[in-house]
Amino acid sequence: MPNTPELTIVVPVWNAGEFLPVCLASIAAQTFTGWKCVLVDDGSTDGSGAVCDEWAGRDSRFTVIHKPNGGASSARNAGLAAADTEWVYFFDADDAMAPCLLEAALSTQKQYPGDLAIWRSTSDWEEYQALPGMPRSHRRCTKEEMQLIFLQIALHTGVNTKLFRRDILTRNNFSFVDPDGRKNAPGEDALFSTRYMELFLAGPDQGFRYLDEPLYFYRRNNPNSIMTNLKKSAPAPRTEMDEVPESGYAETLRREFRQRQEKFPAFFTGDQAVPTALHYLHCFAYSVWSAAQLGERLPADFFRWAEVRWCLDALRAGGRYYPFYWPFRWKSAALIARLYAGERTRSPWYYRAAAVMRYIPGPGWRA
Repeated sequence: MPNTPELTIVVPVWNAGEFLPVCLASIAAQTFTGWKCVLVDDGSTDGSGAVCDEWAGRDSRFTVIHKPNGGASSARNAGLAAADTEWVYFFDADDAMAPCLLEAALSTQKQYPGDLAIWRSTSDWEEYQALPGMPRSHRRCTKEEMQLIFLQIALHTGVNTKLFRRDILTRNNFSFVDPDGRKNAPGEDALFSTRYMELFLAGPDQGFRYLDEPLYFYRRNNPNSIMTNLKKSAPAPRTEMDEVPESGYAETLRREFRQRQEKFPAFFTGDQAVPTALHYLHCFAYSVWSAAQLGERLPADFFRWAEVRWCLDALRAGGRYYPFYWPFRWKSAALIARLYAGERTRSPWYYRAAAVMRYIPGPGWRA
């Protein structure tokens, strides 16, 4: 291994004993060896701290910080403060990374320093294990194209699918901050990641290098995982006043739809059509809700727009049920607005209405 590591892996650990050995083994198995790993034991009570110490005792690349429980943000900040390498990577203690992840990510990032390397994750263990080795290729995506990919595969804006340059983090005083001041508040990693991408990709010609392989495995069934506890500690349901209506949004969205359909036709055909339709139909629902909130009239031919019809036809062709499908088919702006408001506030009425409409299409549709 190189005398001076190039990359620090930061792993917040809290009661991850059942899955921690798989996580640490996947780090140790990396084909790129110029790394160090900071394990931050965030007050674990299940023996996870002892597992960390054991690994540090047999592999000097692992170091351990033991601290009182402070939540995911606090643990990641402690690990970040201990990092002294050019690159930083944030990894979760109940997940796993493909042996080639760091090699593929770092080599791509070095080859194309003006772009941001980003890769796909999966919760399907069989898909993750089937990865043959180094990604066969990558593709360059503009910022706009990457936004569509985010929608297609639910590629989240978290911290596990990209590397971070430490000089950018240091120069801009980066830290993980719980959005509402509470420990484990949802969205702390998304805020960190989004701000980094905005700074890293500030140039008009910069873009992404997308590695379309499941290099990262995230676990859904760990009751002590960061994401599970984020959901448990989520704030109370929002009210309608928490979202601001936008005047004339239907026309704005229609223009965006047309531009993207012309520029990126692949996202509007084949298997990619349904995710695109789900996204845009929900945005059209927001435009209906906005108009209702502001007392504005929708365009007279709104429900006959080709863009709205395309969304409905794509969902029907794909057999994909969506609560807003029938209200749009019925051309009921009032029902769409109420349904949207109910979804945002998690109203029991919304869930009852969605369940009832689920049975209207008949067999052959999936939720």
